[in-house]
Amino acid sequence: IAEQDLSPDLVVYFTDAEGAFPPHEPHYPVIWLVKGKHKTPWGQRIQLN
Repeated sequence: IAEQDLSPDLVVYFTDAEGAFPPHEPHYPVIWLVKGKHKTPWGQRIQLN
């Protein structure tokens, strides 16, 4: 997003939350749709079953 100089209204990630996260919370809202039990560092986390 930063490399392309974009400014989104919202970003939605589909993830297992096991990978590396960006080091800083962005200035736009983030929703994490998570399959698994791992935590997310910031944003709104929604559990997928």
